[in-house]
Amino acid sequence: VPGCTGEGIRGKDYCYDPTFVATSQRDPSPTNPPPTNPPPTNPPPSNPPPTSPNLQFTTLKRVSNRNCGKGQCKKCEGDCDSSKDCQKGLKCFYRKRNNPWEPIPGCQGSGEKGRDYCYDPNDYFILQQGRGG
Repeated sequence: VPGCTGEGIRGKDYCYDPTFVATSQRDPSPTNPPPTNPPPTNPPPSNPPPTSPNLQFTTLKRVSNRNCGKGQCKKCEGDCDSSKDCQKGLKCFYRKRNNPWEPIPGCQGSGEKGRDYCYDPNDYFILQQGRGG
């Protein structure tokens, strides 16, 4: 998993930062400089941290051509050939030839190799199902 260390657990999924860039250079400066003032012994009360949003993903699904096309394909359904095949507000996510298992934003699972699926362009979360070896 990009930006992570360790072996993880086979079959488990992990979140990662897609903008992470690996480097072999070590930063000579410490990551957290020592505090200039020690923290107070009785810190003021704080509000509890906000909870994470309830992220829900739809599983990728291949539907027959008569049920997918002419604006009938729902979110995470395919195989679409253009955004006209998808319901209003959705677009067709075209997988690249050199990446036939490319994850579909807002969708769960791998779907079928090289197939294109409808997605909500407002979904920027990607849930990639592990393909560990």
